[in-house]
Amino acid sequence: QRAETCDGTLLRDATCETEGFPEGGILACNDLCGFDTSGCFTGPECGDGFLQNSEACDATQLWGQTCEGQGFAEGGALGCSDACELDTSACFDEVVCNDGFLQNSESCDGTALGTNTCVSEGFPAGGTLRCAGDCTLDTSLCFLESICGDGYVQTGESCDGTALADETCVSQGFIYGGELSCSGECGFDTAACNTECVPDTNEPNNDQLTATLLSVNTLHEGMTICDCDVDWIIFPFDTDSSYTIELFFAGEYGDLDMELFDDSSYVKGSYTFNDPVGGPYIDNESIEVAPHEIPQTNSGMLSLRIYGDLLSSCTDGVGETDKNAYALRITQIP
Repeated sequence: QRAETCDGTLLRDATCETEGFPEGGILACNDLCGFDTSGCFTGPECGDGFLQNSEACDATQLWGQTCEGQGFAEGGALGCSDACELDTSACFDEVVCNDGFLQNSESCDGTALGTNTCVSEGFPAGGTLRCAGDCTLDTSLCFLESICGDGYVQTGESCDGTALADETCVSQGFIYGGELSCSGECGFDTAACNTECVPDTNEPNNDQLTATLLSVNTLHEGMTICDCDVDWIIFPFDTDSSYTIELFFAGEYGDLDMELFDDSSYVKGSYTFNDPVGGPYIDNESIEVAPHEIPQTNSGMLSLRIYGDLLSSCTDGVGETDKNAYALRITQIP
């Protein structure tokens, strides 16, 4: 049998350095039992995320160094500069309470609580742990037991009074919104959530004359298309800018389409329909428009027409079409 230079992970104590690569790296063995030096470095390449021998650090790789190891008793976040040198600008050698950074001798600082929680501080019902002005933990809103009706959401409660833990009808699965409330047993009451499509607050906006004016660079939520409904939206248009218009599909059912118009004529549309076996299908629509695609508009506005599939089946506004809730974002690109 021919002599092997290496075999698997057995390298005969060889390293990248012994094989002529002064910057180190990872020596391996190839399928022919010869050295694989593809992971070795011939010279430092700062910024590649790999530590080489002459580098103090590289990106997030710090050779295990810490602020404390660099002489900063209060710790902090050691970083790496673009020149692959240690950056100690976020290290601390003294405590500065209320600077928003958690240092070693502080229990907390501002909203920086570390891994501390009400539960970790001995309050099994949870609550809201806060930081006092002297950077000690404030447990005044932590609870030893859950008390339904006190207005605080504690362990075992979904909600309490008007405190809904940032939940809404939509987050509870009712895509057409409504008013989520809390029951006397501190569970969610979805009786006022909408199970059927309900016209949104922009109605009536069924033609260009009654179109809803929306701002750009904002996500507009809570809009709906119900049976035989058409939403017209207008927005200001800068002839030196491009725009990306995104319609985000809220529910699992209902194919919505979107078309762009200038003052009087159709410009382009988006008619995505994705219906994979087993669902849910996603029908997000997107239109990108550049300045050269839009003639000079007298109004300085562009219009969007949003509607459900099968709209042609409606007669005098009566019939059944695809319907859904949606959000809309119009992004200006200078």
